[in-house]
Formats: sequence, structure tokens, C-alpha cells
Amino acid sequence: MAVYAGKVVVVTGASQGIGKALCLELASIRPRLVLAARDGAALETVAALPTTGRRIAVLGEMRELGKSSERYHREIGEFAATCKLDVLVCVGPNAAMIADAAGKSGMDPKVISTFVDAPSAAPAVRKLAKKNDLVLLKASRGI
Repeated sequence: MAVYAGKVVVVTGASQGIGKALCLELASIRPRLVLAARDGAALETVAALPTTGRRIAVLGEMRELGKSSERYHREIGEFAATCKLDVLVCVGPNAAMIADAAGKSGMDPKVISTFVDAPSAAPAVRKLAKKNDLVLLKASRGI
């Protein structure tokens, strides 16, 4: 695994199984980890991983939730506020509900940002992420 030291490593399926185990193993050699996942357990993984940098979550809106959309967006924001995040980036029209709920649940509004879509968020996230930061990317495929 030493070959990954100092490199950028993107891990998909980072919230469970092999993906989570790989994240935990890689964390000890300090590559720049970017985690990609499709469920809330990914936030727990980010909170559990050791890092000398910041914990950054880039959460895109969740699509195809129907009538439950608002509830689930607010729940993930509330949950994000409990996950030791240093920065929360919310992407998509419905992601503003994530940001709002995180702020109302105790996360400092100064570390929360929202963007209407991925093309507008990407340059900001690139500028924001620094060496040793741990970055989680979580969104519906449409984002």
C-alpha cells in the first residue's frame, strides 16, 4: 500500500464492505483520500477515518425520493452536523435543505456552502481541498 502514500486515491463504495475497509487501511499511509458513496453511512466513515487535514463532505441532492424528498434532505443535513465535518458543500436545488438542516442542527453556517449544480461547485471544491484533507463525494448520479 505504500505506493499510494502522498497520492490522490478515489475510493468508491466507501461507506461499507471492501470500500470502507480499503479507506481504513489507506488512512494509515496518508494518501489524499476522496471517498465516493451513495448512502449516509459514508458520513460515519469520514468521521471515523484519521486525518491530519479537514473533513470535507460534498453532498449532492438526492433524486427520485418523491414525497419524502424534503424529509430525507433535512435528515441528512441533521446527521451531517453530528459527523465531525469541518466543511459541508451542498450541491443541487434541493441540497439547500441539507445546508439549512445542518446549520439548524449546530453546524457553523460559515463552513456550509451551497451551489445550484455540479459545474458551479467543482471549481470551489478544487480550490477548497488542500493537502491531507479527507473529501467525501455523495450524490445522485444526475448531479
